[in-house]
Amino acid sequence: MRTKGLAILALSVTMISATANADDSVKVKFRSGYPPPDRNSEMVELKVTRFAVVDQAVPIDVDRYFSTVQKILVDGHVPAQWQYVPVDAPTIEIDVVLGDKSFTLIFGAMDLPMSPSSAEDEDKRVLAACRELLKLTMEEASRNFSGK
Repeated sequence: MRTKGLAILALSVTMISATANADDSVKVKFRSGYPPPDRNSEMVELKVTRFAVVDQAVPIDVDRYFSTVQKILVDGHVPAQWQYVPVDAPTIEIDVVLGDKSFTLIFGAMDLPMSPSSAEDEDKRVLAACRELLKLTMEEASRNFSGK
């Protein structure tokens, strides 16, 4: 009985510790939109994940990346769910997980200007944050692939 109780306690502590140090991630998905019947389509996915440790002495590049992601979301007043997508157009979806908070942002992949009549100031602000997140994530991937 005592061994079983200790095993349950150890499992509980492990689960609490894992929850407290959850991994953060940013996943970017590109979808080519609704293709004509005679064409193939594609989807490209890129994901940056920070695997948390209990005691980290000094922040490293991935920590600075996620701090910047958080700053972009806060400064842009980005809601947890947002989309601004032209019909049948290529899209970019950015899924962000920071601790217990998650965001899903979907927008047109083509750099189409938002007309004042079709977009509110909030949409323009959030779209700017989305583009900033996309640029930052592409730079992070490039930094990792180039070994710099």
